[in-house]
Amino acid sequence: MFFRLVWFAALGLSTGYLLYLLHYEWVTYNEHPFMTSSSVKRVSSIQFPAITFCNLSPLNRSKVAADPRDEEYHMAVSRLNFFGNNINWSDPYYREHDYFRPRTYDDMINESMNRTSVLKMVFFDQEDVINDVEDTITQYGMCFTWNANGLASTTYTGNSMNFVALLSINTNQSYQSMDNSHGFKVRICQPMTSTSSTENKSATFVLSPVA
Repeated sequence: MFFRLVWFAALGLSTGYLLYLLHYEWVTYNEHPFMTSSSVKRVSSIQFPAITFCNLSPLNRSKVAADPRDEEYHMAVSRLNFFGNNINWSDPYYREHDYFRPRTYDDMINESMNRTSVLKMVFFDQEDVINDVEDTITQYGMCFTWNANGLASTTYTGNSMNFVALLSINTNQSYQSMDNSHGFKVRICQPMTSTSSTENKSATFVLSPVA
């Protein structure tokens, strides 16, 4: 009998506490009302975002990896550096090939894949805009940006309209960068914004190579 009384007491306390919590949540909910409204806005056109795409293997193999010592250097500065060997910086080869000279924009252009070998087709609303794509230097090396100035706008929808690009990785000729990856990293953001800006809201994703 005693155990039954204890059990009923425990059940009663639990039920009472549950009712108290439900009442508290109900009162709290009613004290913070909110209102949601929606509307439809029709526009004749909309500004298109800036699009930057970076080849994750942007370097030209024939220019940056002509010698095994070049490959040792690129492995040492990559994310897989723990697989590489120690570089013998006393080797005259590195000084003769300007390894101790600060890199310039012209160096980046010279060492990267030719843009015509990467950009095969770039269309916007079925118009050829490949000549409007600008070279952009980022942490991944040479990248390409379209609509950086924000002048492009569209009135169309559908998978055959808007922005369409055909890009080539050139796996036989391209060479790894610091990420040791193949594919393209794409960033979509507000026009007239630095590609390295962290303040601007943007969408970034990676496109894997397709055989």
